[in-house]
Amino acid sequence: MAKPIPKERYLGPISIKPVFFR
Repeated sequence: MAKPIPKERYLGPISIKPVFFR
C-alpha cells in the first residue's frame, strides 16, 4: 500500500493516515 488513495476509498482501516501517504 504505497499509493495515494482517494478520499472516497480512504474510509478504510488506514483512515488514520493522510491521503498523501506513500
